[in-house]
Amino acid sequence: MKSCKLIKLIPTEQEDQIAFVQWFKVKYPKIMIAASANGGYRRLLEAKKLKEMGVSAGFPDLTIPFPKGIYHGLYIEAKKKDRGKLSWAQIDWLNYLRDQGYKAEVAYGLDEAIKITEEYMNL
Repeated sequence: MKSCKLIKLIPTEQEDQIAFVQWFKVKYPKIMIAASANGGYRRLLEAKKLKEMGVSAGFPDLTIPFPKGIYHGLYIEAKKKDRGKLSWAQIDWLNYLRDQGYKAEVAYGLDEAIKITEEYMNL
């Protein structure tokens, strides 16, 4: 009889982001949250149109436009828990947002996104 090993599946970046937004809306029902339309693959004409409309490579995945402490709002770049890697465009955006007075962080997985948000909301 073959032994069966359990493989722990790590959620995708999209699955974690969906779970995070659901958690956020329950925890903070009166505070707005928005996601950028940067991710995913698109046909050339659609990508061109989105770029003309202002979609910018590297812009963080999540925006919480709610000032806390010294910050104007919170931006989160969501990455897969075990293998997320930032692009140069993402690094540039995070640094730019920090320079403008925003809290801008990278969350590797759902738990880290929640931790970052809880710390921010408790400022």
